[in-house]
Amino acid sequence: MFDKKHKKLIIKKWLDLSVVAFFVFAVLVIAIPQLMRVAWSGEAYPGVLVGNHNVGGMNYDELKAFLTKEWNKVGQEGIVLTLDGRNMTLYPTVTSTGDPDLSYDVVVFDMDKTISRILAIGRERDFYSWFLSPYISLANKREVKADVRVMPGVLQEIVRKNYEDRIVEAEDARFEISDNEIILVPEKSGLSIDVGNVVGQIEERFFMLDDNPVEISLLTVKPDVYVQDIRPLMDDAREVLDRAPFVIEADITNSSRRKFYWSRSITAEQVQNWLGAKKDGNGVVSLGFNNSLIDYLSRLKKEIDLEARDAKFDISESGRITKFQASRDGRSIDVSESYAKLERDIIDNKQTKSELVVDLVEPLITMEKANNLGIKEVLGVGTSNFSGSPKNRLKNIKVASDKLNGLLIKPGEEFSLVKALKPFTTDEGYVPELVIKGTKLVPELGGGACQIGTTLFRAVLDAGLDITQRRNHSFAVSYYNDEYGLPGTDATIYDPAPDFRFKNDTDNYILIQTDVGDDGILTYTLWGTSDGRNASISKTKILDSFPAPDTKYIETEDLSPGTVECTGNNVPGYNTSFTYSITYSDGTSHEEVFDSYYRPFQRVCLVGIGEIEKD
Repeated sequence: MFDKKHKKLIIKKWLDLSVVAFFVFAVLVIAIPQLMRVAWSGEAYPGVLVGNHNVGGMNYDELKAFLTKEWNKVGQEGIVLTLDGRNMTLYPTVTSTGDPDLSYDVVVFDMDKTISRILAIGRERDFYSWFLSPYISLANKREVKADVRVMPGVLQEIVRKNYEDRIVEAEDARFEISDNEIILVPEKSGLSIDVGNVVGQIEERFFMLDDNPVEISLLTVKPDVYVQDIRPLMDDAREVLDRAPFVIEADITNSSRRKFYWSRSITAEQVQNWLGAKKDGNGVVSLGFNNSLIDYLSRLKKEIDLEARDAKFDISESGRITKFQASRDGRSIDVSESYAKLERDIIDNKQTKSELVVDLVEPLITMEKANNLGIKEVLGVGTSNFSGSPKNRLKNIKVASDKLNGLLIKPGEEFSLVKALKPFTTDEGYVPELVIKGTKLVPELGGGACQIGTTLFRAVLDAGLDITQRRNHSFAVSYYNDEYGLPGTDATIYDPAPDFRFKNDTDNYILIQTDVGDDGILTYTLWGTSDGRNASISKTKILDSFPAPDTKYIETEDLSPGTVECTGNNVPGYNTSFTYSITYSDGTSHEEVFDSYYRPFQRVCLVGIGEIEKD
């Protein structure tokens, strides 16, 4: 048996050993995260996934190569949508059979942001995450979503267009006149696709670089108005129709005291299509107008609206500013306010005349402002080559250039190219080209717009202005190669996005002058007052290149059997980079690197269902 003295010594030794063991354990626990950071310095931690893809242990270059390969694969194979056994492959890119400008990404993958997300796992800054993240990474899989942005409106259009034969609109119960008698036409249920949900699933597939099919189901759509809702309103409807015809008018005087007056007589047959039931917040049903009136007013808007027009100016050979377009006030129907006013006047107040709500739109630049513009000299010039463009593309380049020619940009203003070129309509002179959306050939306006964006981008670079938004074209298009034959200095646009934007960060107005040369050279010149800044760009570097894929064939019912419609040839992809440098008069400077990734362009051929030789 130990005496008390020996017991104390034994206890003390155990306590000392416990303290040492605890100290060693604590050091190891604290040291392991740091050791892991050293061991995986510049690499993704073990267990990091993008979808089902394990990227643990990869460094930046390896991640970039891997993700580029996977994204190109997704781009070429697409995502399959299936509805009742009928499949359609959706590709992240819309391609054109005529104009490369209309080949654009509807799903955009940001490589650098995705890699940053991956490498940030386990390297969080707060102490709790800093301490636990490495252990969590070892014990569990850590999932990262690719940085993907979609154009939901275009994706929804593609889904609807390719399954339009399966969609049936619901019909509300309505009034109808037959032999001067009001009858009730019963409601009908419809079928629809929850396109918002489908787009969400598509987005999730691209987030995870996942090629599993997206299952689509049809939804029954109930009408909003039933026969029992409108039956009690028949007498009220009869009273409204007995007061027909109605007169609707527009009356507006502009800032120059010029009067615009418009009127139209509306028959009982027209009004009957507008009549329906409306419910207030308490469920009380009363007579009102339906969405048919909204459709009617939207058509009137195209007829009555007039876009405000800024004064435009030119530069003579002597350097003097000369006017070539006077300013003009515009007008615009407020559809929602006009709808409410018509309903109030005709139904509630029992009137036979109602006036549309039309707003006056004043121009930003008028002739009176022309005297102090501060336009004295050339700030920058941009050029691009459009020779060989097909007829429709050339037409659009001329229309868009005419819109820009003579425009003034105020000091401090952020200029939006999309806004300046809108609306992209046939009324404005634009002509369509066919694009491939799913398995459908769809006419789309806006071809040649990227020629405009690229030329203006180069003029802005030459002028040393502040570029606030620019995205390169999805593919390397020969129209936009620079003087050395290299891609990398283009700018793509699409309504509503992407846009090309820059800020007039000078103290004076800037004037845009355009020249569509007969030699196939497009030249944009920016005029203003120099503040002494100097700008330059480095020669573009080709950082990587990716081989062109094989031609892809897609069967379609839009073409007769054996007929083939193809896009341009297969083109390799590239990673490029150039540096934009500005030196200001006060000695300060600014430097910006423009990196561009061009996906390999895959030639796509739509084939009318039938036999065809593939060469």
